Amino acid sequence: MRRARWYDARHACRTYLRMAGVPGPIVSARAGHGDLTIADRVYVDPDVAHLETAAGHLDALLG
Repeated sequence: MRRARWYDARHACRTYLRMAGVPGPIVSARAGHGDLTIADRVYVDPDVAHLETAAGHLDALLG
C-alpha cells in the first residue's frame, strides 16, 4: 500500500465533503481558511461521473 501524506488525506477529505454536497464556504471555514472560496478553487477534484453528468446537461441544452 502506498504511503499517504497528510496533505493527501486533507485534500481527499475536502474533496469528499464537497462531492457529498457540503457547500464550499462551509468546507473552507471548517478547514480554517480566511478565503471561503478556496475549497472550490484548490481542494475539489472533479469526479469523472460528475464530468459526464455535466456533459449530458450541455448536450441536452445544445441539442
